[in-house]
Amino acid sequence: MLQKTNKRSISRLLRTATDISLVSASEANTISYIPRFLANISLPARCVNGNEYTRRNGRYKLHLLSPGEIGLPYGSYPRLLIIHLTTRAKITGCSEVFLGHSHAQFLKSMGIKSSGGKNGSLGAFKDQTRRLLASTILWCSSEHTSWNMESMRIAKEVAMTWEPMNPAKWEAYLKLDHEFFADIVSNSVPIDQRVIEACSYYPMAIDIYCWLTHRYYKMFQSQLITWEQLANQFRNVYTRKSHFKGRFITALDRISLLYQTAKFCTNGKGLILYPSPPHILPKAAKSYIKPT
Repeated sequence: MLQKTNKRSISRLLRTATDISLVSASEANTISYIPRFLANISLPARCVNGNEYTRRNGRYKLHLLSPGEIGLPYGSYPRLLIIHLTTRAKITGCSEVFLGHSHAQFLKSMGIKSSGGKNGSLGAFKDQTRRLLASTILWCSSEHTSWNMESMRIAKEVAMTWEPMNPAKWEAYLKLDHEFFADIVSNSVPIDQRVIEACSYYPMAIDIYCWLTHRYYKMFQSQLITWEQLANQFRNVYTRKSHFKGRFITALDRISLLYQTAKFCTNGKGLILYPSPPHILPKAAKSYIKPT
């Protein structure tokens, strides 16, 4: 388990896992929310060539489209930003979101250390924010006798400015797209932000956690998800199935520490899920919402 993780990281992970097991997300004030598409389909984990990205999960399919000169979003930052925006909109009931005056403070609120320079988090986060907010999401579902499609963008209006000599200082405002806002107010999925922060540098672990807790909401009997099905949903950078399988199991090991009530096992055929409680119980999620 977690063989490639250094001892210090394992120690932090175990402390977080202990905290989660002893203190509920409601008590710790760490309930966050994700849109339903992020609970069903994974975004790119690494840079993808071109300006279209497609993932499938059963009857659902996600198409992510972005202008060629900007590119597709990828990695942890787009996931963390979506979670932040969804949570703010869900709790406040407002589609307008102000991200503050300090880039560093905003990153810290999402569990990201702020750093400058060519490979620092400041520049990378700005780039991924542009990529995400410029993208269009097509969310499709199909069955033998029907086909449905929803088109949405994350934001309708965006304004981002920062000082050239001090890029850590910025002003960022956005207004969520009407369709996206309506969807997250009605259908967002509650999660524990402590898990997200513990997996902030592991996009696949974030995806698996969000998918599992959403899946368990309406699961009443054990289910087998084959490796091929899992690859169609989560694999986007591994050309060999054996590489994907190893990475998936490593990410699953991390989640098993943080989400200890989730019951599952893997075998040669795939992943077997057993009925388990969602990580945030519906009653706790409803009581957490503040009146608007």
